[in-house]
Amino acid sequence: MGLQDFLDGTDLLVQPLGEADAPRLQALFEACQDYFERCGLPLAADEALQELRSTPPPDFAWAAQWHLGLVRPGGDGLVAVLQVCSEAPAPGVWHLGLLMVHPAHRGQGLARRLVAALEAWALQSGARWLRLGVVAGNEPAERFWCRQGFRELRRRVSQGAGQPPGPVRVLLKGLSGSPALADWADYLAAVPRDRQPLDSLCRLADVLPLRSSAGRVQLRRMRESDLERFHAYRSDAETARFQGWTLAREPAESAAFLREMSGAAIGVPDQWVQLAIADAGDDRLVGDIGLCLRARPPSEVPGADTHPLSAWMGITLHPGWRGQGLGREAFVALQDFLLEAGGLLEVECWVDARNTASIQLLEASGMRRFCSEVRDFRGAPCEEHGYRRWRGRC
Repeated sequence: MGLQDFLDGTDLLVQPLGEADAPRLQALFEACQDYFERCGLPLAADEALQELRSTPPPDFAWAAQWHLGLVRPGGDGLVAVLQVCSEAPAPGVWHLGLLMVHPAHRGQGLARRLVAALEAWALQSGARWLRLGVVAGNEPAERFWCRQGFRELRRRVSQGAGQPPGPVRVLLKGLSGSPALADWADYLAAVPRDRQPLDSLCRLADVLPLRSSAGRVQLRRMRESDLERFHAYRSDAETARFQGWTLAREPAESAAFLREMSGAAIGVPDQWVQLAIADAGDDRLVGDIGLCLRARPPSEVPGADTHPLSAWMGITLHPGWRGQGLGREAFVALQDFLLEAGGLLEVECWVDARNTASIQLLEASGMRRFCSEVRDFRGAPCEEHGYRRWRGRC
């Protein structure tokens, strides 16, 4: 079976391309000059011939490679082209090296149809994942692949002739429908080249205080000197209404918690730690963020690293500092750090469906709802929404 068997409709024919088809492919490349410009690549006079003769680099395993052209019935000019490799760079992975649609045929859903057919073909052939690279800054392509459900794993700087001069975003989509975190862990265990280099990562504890981009707030460790403001909101019943923490009845309870958090280890998987949100000017407490790095699912692959891929977060603000965007600033600052320098793939939050203020904050910080569940909350059923932000803002 091949791509044609999974392509809906009868308005397109799939043709395998060889060197004799170089003139037709070159005509398509020249019509798609905008692609080469966005990628920072020159369009060579023999670009098509180079493409048709190309194979993956020596350190990139693969089983089979196809250059496939799409034409209209009775036509000869290429409407689109794609290049794909199976079992690349590891068993169970298909790599899409090129997908290009003629400008005259864009905006009609053709690229989406081709991707859907490719996914079905790969899945039927035993693939678990579809992988590709997109040049950072090629915004039309970035938006398209995000809409197709691909997520960023890491960024690489390509080297060598014919490679984009800037960073390339390595994107992945699981085809099996399994839970994302376990699926990504399996993939990274099998494909070491797509792991974030551990020596490139930063520990949150080493960069505190972490200031927001707007400069109004900073994240730091909790301190015993935060007691007055901390206890003011931790003992407020309305503030605690939708929170998972227990209402503090006495200042001594709050003081004990602050002592614990002031020296708590930051970044231990499956252990919650509270970070202070402080005014960047006078360093006084305005709220706190709870953070828990999720332990990575176990892998049977020898040598697989155990660096966490995901984190849970939660936030509480003092009533006197709400409505000014300070919570959003702090939340975004921590998310940005975790997803970039911290090497995580996703951050996740759960919020009571009645807590409209927190929902607005999560959505303003770039998180998107991915599910809703009825859970037990203090002995009663409660609808909660799950929000998530993935690296690269997909």
